Amino acid sequence: MSKLERRQNNLQKAQARFEKVSKRSKQFQLSFERRQKEKGKFRTYASIRRGEKAYHGSNRGIFHKAVDLRFRIKGDTPSITRAINSIEPSAFKGKALKKSAQAVNYAVHDTVKTAVDTILAAETVGIKSGDAVQREVRNKLREKYAREAVDDFHKGTFAQFRIGADLIKDTRHHFKLKKQYKFEKAKFKLKKAEYAVFKEDTFKPKIQKITLI
Repeated sequence: MSKLERRQNNLQKAQARFEKVSKRSKQFQLSFERRQKEKGKFRTYASIRRGEKAYHGSNRGIFHKAVDLRFRIKGDTPSITRAINSIEPSAFKGKALKKSAQAVNYAVHDTVKTAVDTILAAETVGIKSGDAVQREVRNKLREKYAREAVDDFHKGTFAQFRIGADLIKDTRHHFKLKKQYKFEKAKFKLKKAEYAVFKEDTFKPKIQKITLI
């Protein structure tokens, strides 16, 4: 088996692995597509489809989840900025209005971005503080349950149920991250195999041609 055949075989394996993992990582997305109508005018059509899930770190917190929803919007999304920039007025008054609209649009975007960043930062601090409090409470509860288990069997049993519930929650989070890791690993291997075949098909013939000359 030649070097090119081995790389093509690796590409097929990576493609099969990626498709297998990708099927379990699909999510509903809002897709925009700009198509030309029969009269020549363009119109943006929206549709709901299933696509690959994009991982963007922690999804805890209401505001973080709300902001992450923008990653579910794909395709030719409508944009006020592009609409304003696409206007090409010929008169001086129209050009002045365009500049004014661009300035207002920039100010609005900057204000909204600052407000969102402030809210997300505040929520992150709240989540971290809540985690610290929960850990402290959980540790104290475990110590309390351990002490009471010596004197009271029933309280000790309740403590085991509580610790077991925490273990189930942490295990679920572990497998969720493991699933995302498998998907990203399969995607990386697919890209690596595609580049290997591309390099073999593209650069090696050029080098051989130069050598013959």
